[in-house]
Amino acid sequence: MREIKFRAWDIEYKTMISDIQTCYDSSHGPAYGNCNFNDFLDDSRWIVEQYTGLKDKNGREIYEGDIVRGGISFDGVILPHMGEVIYVDEYCSFATKNQGGETLFSNHCINTREVIGNIHENPELLV
Repeated sequence: MREIKFRAWDIEYKTMISDIQTCYDSSHGPAYGNCNFNDFLDDSRWIVEQYTGLKDKNGREIYEGDIVRGGISFDGVILPHMGEVIYVDEYCSFATKNQGGETLFSNHCINTREVIGNIHENPELLV
């Protein structure tokens, strides 16, 4: 069974909270204190991102908002690819998005994927 986890980017403090289900970190004010998951969803201060259930080639968990690089299999050839991890409602699937559009995770070569940053802290990686 896939593990369901979420993290949140704090727009105000420009920091990532890695496990918002537990709300364990009280160092950034009351929003981290006595809270529940809905506090993050209902507050525009937070960008909530879901764990894809997948890990990269180094064992790092892949979340929405991560920037990954790796390969895409196309006609038996592995092509280099990099993009932001997003969820595509239309296909009920995670994908990467770059300047060329969206590529579903099922088209990626899993053993080549590597998290190299996230869209909040490293947006320059996609330029």
